[in-house]
Amino acid sequence: MTKQWRDMVYDKFLDCWMVVLDGGNRDYRIRCGETFKIHLGDGNEILCRMELGFDWYIIVGINDTRFYLNPNETYQVKI
Repeated sequence: MTKQWRDMVYDKFLDCWMVVLDGGNRDYRIRCGETFKIHLGDGNEILCRMELGFDWYIIVGINDTRFYLNPNETYQVKI
């Protein structure tokens, strides 16, 4: 069975990123240090790790490159 892409959205009340499951009936909280794949478009995906400093960001690649997440955006992920 292939994992499907799911929406990852920012929850302002809980101050964390949530993955929407079961059509919105359940959510899964992404925690610091957790790894997942994020969709970059055109079928491209990359393995990343969630971290929190002053803001939430993901770390990718062998050089630990940081990308800060925009809380107003919805990202496609596989967990």
